[in-house]
Amino acid sequence: MNIRAVLGAVLVGGESKRFGYDKAAALFRGQTLLDHQLATLHDATVTQLAYVGGTSRTAVAHGAVHVPDAVNGWPAVGPERSALLGVLSALMHAESAGCDGAVIIACDVPLLTPATISSLCDALDSAEIAVASAERSHWTIIAARTSTRPLLEHQYETGVRALHEALAHCRVQLVPVAEHELVNANDQKTLQAIAESPSAHG
Repeated sequence: MNIRAVLGAVLVGGESKRFGYDKAAALFRGQTLLDHQLATLHDATVTQLAYVGGTSRTAVAHGAVHVPDAVNGWPAVGPERSALLGVLSALMHAESAGCDGAVIIACDVPLLTPATISSLCDALDSAEIAVASAERSHWTIIAARTSTRPLLEHQYETGVRALHEALAHCRVQLVPVAEHELVNANDQKTLQAIAESPSAHG
């Protein structure tokens, strides 16, 4: 990987309406989903860690710092909230931390592996954006060069809110991932099923 340093960021700013309560605080294999995802990033040797959106939390794993997803006066709540805003916030923090890139993952894909994180980061050797992909592309599991921030910021300012639409303006590489790694824990029943599946322990 020919970039100096990578920030690992977990997106936790969603409203968790289908889940019923703060999804990032739900337990998975004895730890919160947020801490589980931070551990996955850490196991992929990503040492600068953050969680983006929501409120600041106490006792977060691996010394991760909180990054608000309200930047440049953009609102973090209401109809303007989007994953794109979270990605922009992560990239801004990565720049301020002296990183050339960021690997940014949703909090609700707990079967994601360190090997996939590493593959996303390695793809930045030849791409501006790397996206985890199986039967479909998963646009909240990405790696991005910080140099893409001005273009993505322009997309946001001109009204784009869909993350895949904004990222399509960059040089994107799809990174093949096993389908089971991309299963979303959108509700408590699905999270329990994921935790009990053989893939959760393999």
